[in-house]
Amino acid sequence: MDYAVFVSNHLVVDKTLWKVYLMGLTVDQAVSYVSKKREVASTSSMELAALRHFVTTQYRNYELLEHPLHHPPILHTHPHFPLPKPTINTLIQSYYALMPAVLRCILGKKLSTKTRKELEDYGERVGLMRSGCRRMFENLRRIARDVDEKMDPVESVIKGYLLDRDLACQYVNTIFLSSYRFDTTKRKLSHLEPTATTGCAGYTQHALFTEEYYGFI
Repeated sequence: MDYAVFVSNHLVVDKTLWKVYLMGLTVDQAVSYVSKKREVASTSSMELAALRHFVTTQYRNYELLEHPLHHPPILHTHPHFPLPKPTINTLIQSYYALMPAVLRCILGKKLSTKTRKELEDYGERVGLMRSGCRRMFENLRRIARDVDEKMDPVESVIKGYLLDRDLACQYVNTIFLSSYRFDTTKRKLSHLEPTATTGCAGYTQHALFTEEYYGFI
């Protein structure tokens, strides 16, 4: 007698573990972090073993999710990751989020291997994991390649990566500053938050590349 077997499994994404994964924590570091946060450290070794197994399984799922996250639209139709739309949106926005400390380090610099190395070294000094810094840098460089010479880069990022408009603008403005090598290290600019600097870049682009440019920049 022949049998046909079908197995279906709902993918669970733990928000806390996803956050520490994006931070760049290892499995051991994540287990320690979660056990303290959830007060598991004082319980039995069996419960700690179960927590480690859960963290390891979640990390494996996250590693598999990385590739489709490089091309976010396919997450909505990917057969291996049956996720609800709100969860997909949360994954995308958090995966592409840019930390102010990272922006401060790379604003106005060429998106090169040298800059990535400087960012990783800077990240260690301010308490950021190398892998987390590397992910944000590679996201920025990937989007920079995709929007090169696009007539409307912001809409291109929104459509191609499903990012919120504010985050898409932040990417485009950061790429603009890097492409034109704006010097953002001046002492007079040191008090500005990186998001304020990228916001100013947006106004500059609007003035330079639209019909509303009157020559006052």
